[in-house]
Amino acid sequence: MPRINAATIEEHKALTRQRILDALQTLLVETESLEGLSLGDVSSVAGIGRTTVYEYFTDLGDVVATLVEGTLPGVVDDIISESEDIPDPAERFLTIATGMISFVVEDPVLGLILHRAESSLSPDAQSRIAAAHGSLTTAMGDAYRDGVERKVFSAMPPDVLGALVHDTTMSAAKLVFQSSDARAELDRVLPIVRSFLLNGLAGKAHQH
Repeated sequence: MPRINAATIEEHKALTRQRILDALQTLLVETESLEGLSLGDVSSVAGIGRTTVYEYFTDLGDVVATLVEGTLPGVVDDIISESEDIPDPAERFLTIATGMISFVVEDPVLGLILHRAESSLSPDAQSRIAAAHGSLTTAMGDAYRDGVERKVFSAMPPDVLGALVHDTTMSAAKLVFQSSDARAELDRVLPIVRSFLLNGLAGKAHQH
């Protein structure tokens, strides 16, 4: 029977689960990549038997998605809270968009997962990660619709808007994340992204 290192079995399970997540985070900081990592590596760093890890997670992608689910919503909430009291819909929209880029400087592990490793994960893990920042999409959509109503933005099909904004912010964040000087690259990229999005979304709305 495994040794119980907590007052109750439930607490022991919670501690063990967290040790596994912490081990993955440590590995990502050290290796800056998911490539070549396995649950065996995670179990070794956590000091837990590999079979025990499988009692908590099905595979490495499950551990990664769980780590994101535990950390990304807090980042998302901070980005949204910074924007929600901004009356101008364009500035509110841009604050959310640039916040999606800026956070990779403050949380490089999340940046690594979202901008370098996510595509290598299973569809289920990718779906869970997407759901973890779904409220950002909602907040941006609300700001955009407000901008259209006020004739700040031009109306466009939601799928086109989503694809353009997603690709722009993800590409910019990847540039920042992969730079040897992320802070300097962020300062360079953000004004360009703001101008690009504002001009693109305004379109005919500003042609009076």
